[in-house]
Amino acid sequence: MNRRAFAGSTRPSSSPATPVAPRRPAVSEQARPAPPIDPALSIERAERLGHSLERLGPPPTVPIQRVIYKNGKNKENQLPHKRIAQTNAFREMDPTGKAWFHHYHNDPKIHFTEEELKTRINRHKEKGEPPPSPPKKKRVNRRKTSAVFVPRKTRAFVGTQVDYSKARQFRTERRIIRRLKKAGKSPGQKNIYTKRYKLPNGKNVKLITSSIPPGSLPKDHSQRTFDDLVDSRLGQGLHSEGVTDKIEKHHPFFKPIAEHEHYSASSREQCEKCRYSFPPLKPKSHEFGTFYSGTTDHIEGEELRDKLIKNKGVIGKLNLSEEEKKTVARGRSSAQKARQTSEDQNPLLNRQRNEISSEDSEGEHSSDDDDLYVTRELAWPKAKGWGKSKKPVTVLDPRSFFPQEEIKRVEKSTRELIKGKGKEQDEISDEE
Repeated sequence: MNRRAFAGSTRPSSSPATPVAPRRPAVSEQARPAPPIDPALSIERAERLGHSLERLGPPPTVPIQRVIYKNGKNKENQLPHKRIAQTNAFREMDPTGKAWFHHYHNDPKIHFTEEELKTRINRHKEKGEPPPSPPKKKRVNRRKTSAVFVPRKTRAFVGTQVDYSKARQFRTERRIIRRLKKAGKSPGQKNIYTKRYKLPNGKNVKLITSSIPPGSLPKDHSQRTFDDLVDSRLGQGLHSEGVTDKIEKHHPFFKPIAEHEHYSASSREQCEKCRYSFPPLKPKSHEFGTFYSGTTDHIEGEELRDKLIKNKGVIGKLNLSEEEKKTVARGRSSAQKARQTSEDQNPLLNRQRNEISSEDSEGEHSSDDDDLYVTRELAWPKAKGWGKSKKPVTVLDPRSFFPQEEIKRVEKSTRELIKGKGKEQDEISDEE
């Protein structure tokens, strides 16, 4: 049998006497010899893509350094901190070794292998030579954005802005903040929401709530009861308006009077989500102290802004062009910057809260005539009487205004967190 014919056929021939000749590969199919690989070039390309050097697996004789990084804009040399920090050779060294590593890494005339590098550094140490100063890392401002800042284009979305430090509607809030600070429980930058209701008998009451930031188990969780831990985790992630909504829907006292809203007031303008989810019952009677920009407040062009507002401020399934998406991105980053730096937004509120007077009973700070209801986060240690007239202060139990299914859900997640913390502690003990 012709070996060549058998090797080239794809199936046994029915007639061994007449073997089928193999097809000669076309020129395009013929294997071509691979071009020689330049190890140094491979390393440079990989490092420019951010790969670790040890992942490349180069031969031991290939230098592990000698890449001068360029700034594409200014063509200036950049110190490759992150690149050499990714190598095992750098991680395993002490501060002196790392200083010498930087020294040799940035010398364009020197090439070395990992073993040669260690030999050089050990030689310096044996001679007692002082290490060179390591390069200083450039401080990066992560908040800096390349997007163009777009000034706010809209007025207040809901309500009217008033002077937070003087307006009568914020008198109760200012007093609560003073007492919380005195007790070491400052609310910080939390938004606080006030609502005044008129009871059927003509008497007025106030409800004051604050936002509940998300979080895990507190550090002292092992010293607290399970029910207390559950109470502290109920409503996490809700803004003050969301907490108020829970109380109005589920608390037995407020549920029947929720629609009898006399006025509402918030420390700062509602965020974009709360504007659509929890609008005041009487918008003209709602007041806020400082602005709080949302994305749509910084959108260029009324048509796009109206389109987003109708969709509750989110892109969602809106069919936007690439240019419109860029406009929304600029609006989002501009709103964030405005909240952080604008003189009529958070900086103003922080300054006014820091300047709140300690006087409780002068002029507009005189005693309130309304009974007060506050959530647990806003209760000071002696929250029993209110002002000179000692009007009642009621601290609302979180379980009184959260539905049972939500409480059960938080109980389950809390047990899982406690179990995970216990497992984590066991692992730490084993390591010790």
